[in-house]
Amino acid sequence: MKIKRIFFITLITTIFIFTLDLFGAFEFLENKTYDFRTNKTVSNKTSENLFVVLLDQNSLDWASSEMNWSWPWPRSAYGDIVNFFNLANAKSLTFDVIFSEPSIYGTEDDLYFAKASEEFGKVIQIQFYDSSTKNQDIPVTSIPEIDSKSAIQGNINSIPDSDSIIRRSRLFYNRDKKSFPTLASATYLVGSENYSKANYFDTEEYKLLTNIKTDKDGAVLLRFKKGLESYIPYSACVIAMAVLTGVYVILGGYMATAINDFIQGIIMIFGIIAVIAAVLSGQGGFTEAVRKLAEVESEVPGVYASVFGPDVPNL
Repeated sequence: MKIKRIFFITLITTIFIFTLDLFGAFEFLENKTYDFRTNKTVSNKTSENLFVVLLDQNSLDWASSEMNWSWPWPRSAYGDIVNFFNLANAKSLTFDVIFSEPSIYGTEDDLYFAKASEEFGKVIQIQFYDSSTKNQDIPVTSIPEIDSKSAIQGNINSIPDSDSIIRRSRLFYNRDKKSFPTLASATYLVGSENYSKANYFDTEEYKLLTNIKTDKDGAVLLRFKKGLESYIPYSACVIAMAVLTGVYVILGGYMATAINDFIQGIIMIFGIIAVIAAVLSGQGGFTEAVRKLAEVESEVPGVYASVFGPDVPNL
């Protein structure tokens, strides 16, 4: 009865766990605990090597009052931004916007932006694959005049979790046997001193990115910066594992292993008895079997000096 009760408890527990996993309960818990850990350990300190240019409402109001620009802005404004960072000797400049239509200010406006991008040589434009359109295999990019003068395209196809929150980011987006660096990876690659469209696969930056371990989607968890002293030390992890193992044993976690070993021991005992009985029966009893064994000829002297062999001390 006790073995049956353990069996049914194990079966019910297994079915319950598989059901929870099927409906994404563990994924939900993992996501929420990751959010909690991130919020508690995230550092507010930003890198002094990164600069973000935001076109917010204040920017729009200023451009309207001072420059008499309506939205969308002329592309020459973006060309001037590129020239500014070119003079500042920036390692790269990434635009997180797609210029999918020609400028309403005319072709010369697009060409001004394109020329500035070409002279700088380190401008990244974005691309993505839109699954909601008929041309799903054709990436959405900026117009050719602008896109062709960029240093590289950065893909922005994201991987949202089941709750539509993005916690992971690809390093490269693979499609149709082609590999496209994502926006952050493209920014890092273009920043290489030896970067060029033709040979960026040979740069140290590319090799570093490809050596990073990723999940099955080729993504990594979005990381946050903080000192090592903020993490749980290894010794604490060892203590925690020891305590959990002790609790597991006390609650009967090894019961199944013990029952399995007990049953296998019984089977082995009956097996050994059966082998001995068969040997004795086939040789006419124990005495006759020993006599026949003593008559076995061998070049090794004393090979059958006793039941325990020729070298009892070293047995």
